[in-house]
Amino acid sequence: MTMQRAVIPWPQPLTQNQVRRLHHYTEAATKRRMHLQARAAYRAARLTPVTEPVHVTLTFQPADRRRRDTDGLAPTLKVALDALVTEQVLADDNYTHVPAVTLRITPPKPGQPAACWITIAPPPKEDT
Repeated sequence: MTMQRAVIPWPQPLTQNQVRRLHHYTEAATKRRMHLQARAAYRAARLTPVTEPVHVTLTFQPADRRRRDTDGLAPTLKVALDALVTEQVLADDNYTHVPAVTLRITPPKPGQPAACWITIAPPPKEDT
């Protein structure tokens, strides 16, 4: 399996702190919109279906240097994984198909807007 990557148009990912403050209808609508955006991004990136276990990484590159907690990106990762299953890139997002996930925040690049992308790669050797 070769590594695959798709840029998702989420300049501001959904964080745990935001979810905690949202009304449940607003949360559902936001996740539904993000799900559709992710699906479109996966189709545009021409991600191919994988059958073997994979390691999925969600990377967020903010536009500024404000402090952020990496683990706060978990709701965004959940939406991204669900969209991978809906698009049939992954058969399922359970531990047999996705034994490892990673959340990353990279430093901003001057003059570049915020960016978010998903990477699908073979799991590290110790996980197989």
